[in-house]
Amino acid sequence: MYLRRHDTLAQLAAGFGISVGTAHAYTTAVVDLLAGRAPGLLRVLREAGPNYVLLDGTLAECDRVGDSRADFSHKNRRHGVNVQVVTDSAGRLLWISPSLPGRAHDLTAARTHRIIRICERQGIPVLADRAYIGAGPWVTTALRHPPGRELTPTQQTVNRALSAARAPVERGISRLKSWRIFRRARCSPNRMTSIAKAVLTLELKTLSGTGWCVDWARGWTALRRYVERVGDARVPYDHKEDAQPLGQWVAEQRRAYRAGQMSGRRAQRLEQLGMVWDAADAAFEENLAACRAYFEQHFTLCAPRTAIALGKPVGQLVSNLRRPGALDKHPERAAALAAIDPDWNPAWPVTWQRHYAAVRELLRDEDGQTEVQPGVTVSGMDVGAWLAQQLQPTVWHALIDGQRER
Repeated sequence: MYLRRHDTLAQLAAGFGISVGTAHAYTTAVVDLLAGRAPGLLRVLREAGPNYVLLDGTLAECDRVGDSRADFSHKNRRHGVNVQVVTDSAGRLLWISPSLPGRAHDLTAARTHRIIRICERQGIPVLADRAYIGAGPWVTTALRHPPGRELTPTQQTVNRALSAARAPVERGISRLKSWRIFRRARCSPNRMTSIAKAVLTLELKTLSGTGWCVDWARGWTALRRYVERVGDARVPYDHKEDAQPLGQWVAEQRRAYRAGQMSGRRAQRLEQLGMVWDAADAAFEENLAACRAYFEQHFTLCAPRTAIALGKPVGQLVSNLRRPGALDKHPERAAALAAIDPDWNPAWPVTWQRHYAAVRELLRDEDGQTEVQPGVTVSGMDVGAWLAQQLQPTVWHALIDGQRER
C-alpha cells in the first residue's frame, strides 16, 4: 500500500491500528529489506538474456526537496529525481537504476550507472532516444537533422523503424509509474534510491512468478545439473530436480521457442546443454510421463482405450503406438516404453496382460499368501474368475509360451 498506492503514514497507521511512528519504522524497514534484495544490472542481463534492451530515463517527482537547484529538472519543469529504466524488447522491466538529482542528464545518468558499459560487456545492444547521442557505438539512437538540411528518405525510414522498436519502453515506464510513489513521492529524494530498488525487487518477483526472469536462470541451472548427471536434456515431463518441476519448465521452454517468444541468447544457452526442440519429441516426452504415471498406479501399460493419466488419453496413445510400424523410425521411443513396462506391446491380447498384471501385483502385495478366488476384483476386474479360467485345460493349452511362463 505504501509503494503501490502511496498511502500516507497516517492512513497506514489508522488501517493497522498502530502509531504513525511505528508505521514509519515498519515501512522503512520493509523498503530497506526489499532494496537489499534488488539484483544488479549485470545479473539481470545474464539471467534474462535479451537480444537487445531499451533504455530511457524518467523523472520521479518529490514534493520534499533537499537541494532545490540539483533536484529541479529543466526538461520537466518539476522537482524530483532521475531514474533510468531498462526494459526488454517487449517493454518488460529488467532494471531500475538508483536515483540521481533531477537535473542530471539522461546520458550522464547512464554513464554514472555504467549501463552502457555493462551492456557492451554482455554483448547486448542498446536502443535509446536522442538524449543518449554520444554514448558510443553500442547505443543506437535516432539520426539528427543535418544543419540546414532534411533527412533523406532512407534516414527517415531508419528513424521510424527505430522509433517503433523503442516504443515498448514506454510500457515499462508506465508500469513503473503504476507504483504511485513514483508519480509524486512524499519523502526525501535521498530515499528514492532505496524505493527504486524495492520496487525493482517486487517487479522481478512478479515476473518470475510467471516463469520469466529469475526463475529462468534457476531452471537453466537445474537443467545443467540434470544433463551433467544423466548425459542428455531429454527431461521427463514429470521429473523434478531438487523439488523444482524441471520437466514442466523444459516443456514451457519448448513452447516459447516454437511460438517465437524466446530470445536467441536463451535458445543458444539451452542448445549448449543439448536441448531438444522438436515438437514431436517434446510431445512424446509429455505422453511418456503420463504412461509412467499410469503404470505406477496400475502396474501395466496395457490400459483400456478410455484410460487417462495426467490429462493424457494414455489408453488410446499406447494403442496407437502398438500399430505395426508405428515406431519403426523411433526405436528409442519403443525402448523408453519398454523401460517402463517390458510387456507394453505383448504378443498376446492386452486384456490378458491387464488381468495378469493385476493378479501379479495382488500376489506380490500379499507375499503370495492369498488364494485368488472368483469374486476377487482389482480395478473393477474379476481377477479370480479370470485366473480360474486360465487354469482350465483347454484354455491353458491355447496359451502361447510367453503367457504360460508368466
